[in-house]
Amino acid sequence: MTNSLERPKWLCFGVLTCLILISNYTLYRTTLFDPVPDEAAVGSLLDFLVVVPLLAYFLILRKRYSLKYLGAVILAGYAAAYFIIPARHFPQFPFLPYLIVLSEMLFIGLELFIAYKILTKLPGLLREYRRLNEINSLFLFNAKSSADKHLPNHKAGSVFVTEFAMVNYALFSWKKKTLI
Repeated sequence: MTNSLERPKWLCFGVLTCLILISNYTLYRTTLFDPVPDEAAVGSLLDFLVVVPLLAYFLILRKRYSLKYLGAVILAGYAAAYFIIPARHFPQFPFLPYLIVLSEMLFIGLELFIAYKILTKLPGLLREYRRLNEINSLFLFNAKSSADKHLPNHKAGSVFVTEFAMVNYALFSWKKKTLI
């Protein structure tokens, strides 16, 4: 039995997103449903700012791509809402652009916090790595052991160590002698 990653469900995501876009466009740009109540804009905003990003996460982004792309999907949903929903419905939501910017700032703040936590642990990691490097010269083993000691149960730390090991092996390992 072979295990393989399932391809993203782009077609399903595209069809569902097009249905959301077409239904909202039909609601606001045709005369079939006139007069459109102001409360319909709340539903449309939920479609564009919550439902479409959730579809993108569950059908495309999950376990494949970075969550940073979710911010781009939310911004694209806001742009679609801005172009589809008439301007007379937006005065009841003056906080919406600020909410979008605030959510992006919170996400960037979270990334900076993770970088800060790793940088504050870096001197201890380096000391432990140098101590282990005197015993054996296997870079990945030493780096993972020091990360396990100073960053226990820290997923971002293990990702950082793996990325750093990849850069080390790609650029610097060709001229080092291994001591086993």
